[in-house]
Parts: sequence; structure tokens; C-alpha cells
Amino acid sequence: RCFSETPASNERVWVDRLGTKSSHKEATSDDSLKVVTYNVLGASHGEGNKHNYALGSVTNWNNRKNKLVEEMVAMNADIFCLQEVTEGGLLDTFVPALAPL
Repeated sequence: RCFSETPASNERVWVDRLGTKSSHKEATSDDSLKVVTYNVLGASHGEGNKHNYALGSVTNWNNRKNKLVEEMVAMNADIFCLQEVTEGGLLDTFVPALAPL
């Protein structure tokens, strides 16, 4: 039963975000998916001796987080993969800012 809708091995069915199926030949630029991976160097990672070569104004989380959000919003990605983000940074900064996208 599970395989009744499975296409032949040389066919591929594309399903867009709305659940509409199409063949690869019918796919358009509207069917694209933009994935961005970003190392945000979260609050607890950026402040300390490891990055003491950079100015404190650059590594300070409160100075950086708004610039990071602004840049990420401009990227307008469908999926963001964030590295070195703290739980607080994710929940307090990135989720509220990026959820409307």
C-alpha cells in the first residue's frame, strides 16, 4: 500500500511547500529552496580570550546580534542552519526575528 504512489525509479515527483506535485521538467524558480548556514558566534562564544584579537565592540553580543539579524533577514532564506548559537540567543533573538520570514 505504501508504494502504490511511488513513481518509477527514473521519475521524480517534486512537491512544493503547498503540497502541489509536479515533474522536474515543470519546476520553476518559484520552486527553489534557499538554505543558509551561518556561524553566529553566540554570546558565550564570542566574549573571552579566544577572540581577543577583535575589538570588544565587535565580539560583544549586544552589539552584534542586531547586525546579525539584519543580515539574515536580508538573506531571506527558507532554512537557516545556525552554528554556535546559545539557547538564549536562539529563543530571544533569532526565533522572534526570523519566524515571520
